Amino acid sequence: MYDSQRVTREAQQLASRYEICRLSEIGKSWCGRSISMLQIGKGSRPVLYAGAFHGMEWITAPLLLHFCRRLCQAWESGLTVYRLPIRPLLEEITLFCIPMVNPDGVEICLHGPASAGEYAAAIKKSGQQARWQANARGVDINHNFDAGWKKLRQLEIESGITGPGPTRYGGDFPGSGRETT
Repeated sequence: MYDSQRVTREAQQLASRYEICRLSEIGKSWCGRSISMLQIGKGSRPVLYAGAFHGMEWITAPLLLHFCRRLCQAWESGLTVYRLPIRPLLEEITLFCIPMVNPDGVEICLHGPASAGEYAAAIKKSGQQARWQANARGVDINHNFDAGWKKLRQLEIESGITGPGPTRYGGDFPGSGRETT
């Protein structure tokens, strides 16, 4: 299973193996887990790929890591990916890849409420950990960005979503989640 530890470990391996790949920690989750970003390329045009916004969507993290690995291998060998020459592409763009935006949500989904430390009781009470989408504090990261937050919050309230839970609660204010700032 691709939990947060495995994703971090594989990202570290990519960065240590390929000179075109750099790894940085761009934040910490509410439970103190690293939110890692791979940077691949030398170009001035940035491209962002991000996955595992929802805990139950953990499969996107290994898919992104596989894609990053293929890019690095193609850079090193001079080969193509899907018939696209990679060296010229990575001279033009830089890929910023965040394989797991929501490590706490992934841990909750894969390993249950106990993996959420101080937030475990509230998660267990919800009874929804297998389909958990939110972060450890019950905020759905997709709903926590500033773009259209007020309108989305109104729709949540109209749907009866008034506080933290397994999905669709956008938080008290935009950017209130560590994963969105």
